[in-house]
Amino acid sequence: RAGPSLSAGAVTTLPPHTDQTTMRPTPQFAETSTTIPLAESPQSRVVVLAEPSRTQVGIFRRFLEQLGMSTIHVAKSGREALDLASRERADFIISSMHLADMTGTELARAMLVDASCTGTSFVLATSSSESDETALQLVGPRVALMPKPFDLDRLKTALASLTR
Repeated sequence: RAGPSLSAGAVTTLPPHTDQTTMRPTPQFAETSTTIPLAESPQSRVVVLAEPSRTQVGIFRRFLEQLGMSTIHVAKSGREALDLASRERADFIISSMHLADMTGTELARAMLVDASCTGTSFVLATSSSESDETALQLVGPRVALMPKPFDLDRLKTALASLTR
């Protein structure tokens, strides 16, 4: 993947890869899509991605960067995700259903009762066959389900539902 990455916490009023003099996309990015607005200052959003698959991590990372999010931490286990969310003051945890030490549903439940994660919202990426009764009961102001197969629009919708 070519191109510069945004620094953590960077906030700009210009779309990424914009020439500040001409206000046009820089040549190396002229053919790529621009950042899709999610909310104010998406670059300041901190995301913890709880996903054991490197392939899925790559897909999520690409989509999150397209949404303007630049601070993305990856965890392979639920415990690691909770620790990162607490330490990094995460805005979102995005998790698959199957982690090494717990399910995504168990991680969501743990996040909801963890006092250090009160400002964190949760997206559970799940297939319809995995959307059990327990997962559905967790859906609310801080928890959203994102059906698989997911794409940029589904991720954007899930995140936007938690930022209102």
